[in-house]
Amino acid sequence: RLWWTGGLVLAALPAWFLHSRTAFETVMMVSFYGLFMLAYLLYREVSPRWLPIAVICGAAVFYSYSNGQGVMLVSTVLLLMVDWRYHWQTIRAHPKLGAATLVVVILVLAPYLRFRLLLHPEMVATHFHDLDSYWVEDGTTPEKLTRLVSTYARGLSPGYWFFEDVGENVRHRMLGYPHLPIWLAPAILLGLGVALGRARRLSAFRLVLVAILAAPFAASLVDIGITRVLAMVVPATLLAVIGL
Repeated sequence: RLWWTGGLVLAALPAWFLHSRTAFETVMMVSFYGLFMLAYLLYREVSPRWLPIAVICGAAVFYSYSNGQGVMLVSTVLLLMVDWRYHWQTIRAHPKLGAATLVVVILVLAPYLRFRLLLHPEMVATHFHDLDSYWVEDGTTPEKLTRLVSTYARGLSPGYWFFEDVGENVRHRMLGYPHLPIWLAPAILLGLGVALGRARRLSAFRLVLVAILAAPFAASLVDIGITRVLAMVVPATLLAVIGL
């Protein structure tokens, strides 16, 4: 009944209010991720024919911003795991749709594989060096994995989202405001409880939880910053509306 509050909630999130008025590519990535979630829900709840559209939207997320690659990697792996029965039944019932989707997957992956394997195989390491990622610094693998876990946990931490982060680059924060408004915290936490309680039975709630887990993954390879985890505003908005 409160579907119409979604746009209002999203507009009220300081992180989105600020960045949606910029030309940063992270905003485009987040917008495409919202479209991906919509297309995936239509595929699961309305018609399997939406699957190729979901793949195309996912490719747009992947290509529009480097962190979108991590977001889509985690989203794809988790959605394949949690909805594998539905995927298998769909492919068996609609073999032509499965073949068409496979063609779309090949087409959207081809440019990336050509770039990574043939043209610039060194670009991942170069990109990590440019970002000063701890993965290219001296240190043992266990130390780096420990830092990965702690950085990832910070990206999920309510403290990061609901309290002003004075360490954030000044151009990426609204002075005096956290990334998510504290007055929405009860609705978001209630929505999270509802999603956790109904996730086993309803795919829509599983998708929201997958989006939460996917948002901070790529950022955890470097460091948490709002531009790198901005995709969190999509599931945060949905949880807030569910809570309301």
